[in-house]
Amino acid sequence: MHRLLLAPLGALLLLSCGEPEPEPLPPAASPRAAAATWMKASAIPLTTVEAGHGFSDLAPLVPVLAQARVVGLGESTHGTREFFQLKHRMFEFLVSELGFTVFVLEANFTESAAVDHYVLTGEGDPARLLAGLLLWPWNTEEVLALIQWMRAYNADPAHPRKLRFYGMDATLSVGPARAMLDYLAQVDPAYRAEAEPWLTRLLSTSELNGGDAEAARLRASQHVEPVRQLRARLAEQREAYVRASSQEAHFWAARHAHILEQAVLQSSLAGDERLHRRDEYMAENARWILEHEGPEAKMAVWAHDLHLMGVSNFPLPLGAHLRRLYGDAFYMFRLSFHQGEFRSRLYPLGGPIGDLQTHRIGPAPRESLDASLARTGLPLFALDLRSAPTDGPVATYLETPVGMREIGAAYTPGHDYLYQLSPRAAFDGVLFVETTTASRPNPPLTP
Repeated sequence: MHRLLLAPLGALLLLSCGEPEPEPLPPAASPRAAAATWMKASAIPLTTVEAGHGFSDLAPLVPVLAQARVVGLGESTHGTREFFQLKHRMFEFLVSELGFTVFVLEANFTESAAVDHYVLTGEGDPARLLAGLLLWPWNTEEVLALIQWMRAYNADPAHPRKLRFYGMDATLSVGPARAMLDYLAQVDPAYRAEAEPWLTRLLSTSELNGGDAEAARLRASQHVEPVRQLRARLAEQREAYVRASSQEAHFWAARHAHILEQAVLQSSLAGDERLHRRDEYMAENARWILEHEGPEAKMAVWAHDLHLMGVSNFPLPLGAHLRRLYGDAFYMFRLSFHQGEFRSRLYPLGGPIGDLQTHRIGPAPRESLDASLARTGLPLFALDLRSAPTDGPVATYLETPVGMREIGAAYTPGHDYLYQLSPRAAFDGVLFVETTTASRPNPPLTP
């Protein structure tokens, strides 16, 4: 199974399909009450989550993001339609109003190259290429609509600077192993025959991620040295390989070999160290992408909140690495909701993780950040935390850990998904949706 964020277990959270109960207001002098008042006064109401409706409501975000080179677009579930639609709209806004040209997804680098080729050229079936990412959260109507919009933008001759689509992850070996077999067949058939047995094993998703976790870790460990030898050979034989292919082909082959090594190395680790290494690699790849695109490039990064936050209950997350690399030029939006539907794998108590289902969850607990956001009474809005007071009760609230609901790729009904984090340390802004629906999967493809 691929390693998108899995849902942690917490305290009981009762499901509700009805209207939220009336909530007593916190004491007037409390930091929570002061923060609620500030949120209501400072919220930027948004008219729609859908792209293609202009940017007049988003205009107040232009000065907020004017100095940003990297904008993180989080999500507190991997299966919410409105989150995906709003992130599409935000990317359209970033492109049209602020000159962003690079889109980076929490998806595997090599598999994403085919989507990038479509976005640039129009060649291929975008639905089939999206399915080729091998990650269920993104195989949806909403993400397909984003890719099709990117292609339409690039097809317009009025846009000389073209949009690019990248993945920054390295959890799967399938794409880079195939890229290596294909490249070696062209430049070094003898070495390909030598490497084929172990590279062929990496064409299966189960080699690094299937079955018993410890057995998978041991299988991955067996590939570490062969992959290192492959990378060394690409470097040593560079001149000969370039003559047999091209400088560009060798450049990308070396990059895919690097991604393959990342996949193998992180899969050879266990527990928190594996989580830490994954986010470290995503940050390394995001930095490489931005550098490759040039000094004028600006990049939007789409991933789960818990990856993009500057702090989390996980080991050092992607967002903390991006903050270290780019300082205040990295701006992260947490996407929050109060109640509604989402898609996720079912994770019953005692396991194992089951099939994808649509789940419904009731209003966020009263003392959570999500409930405080809901008290604004606005169904859809943006909020800039950088403009919040730096002292007084509002600052106290934003700098103190508070529960915020974060659900990953698997969900256990009846459990509380609250992470106790300081809002100001974790993210820079919020995009809030009061009530959500589940993302819509694309229909199965025929062979």
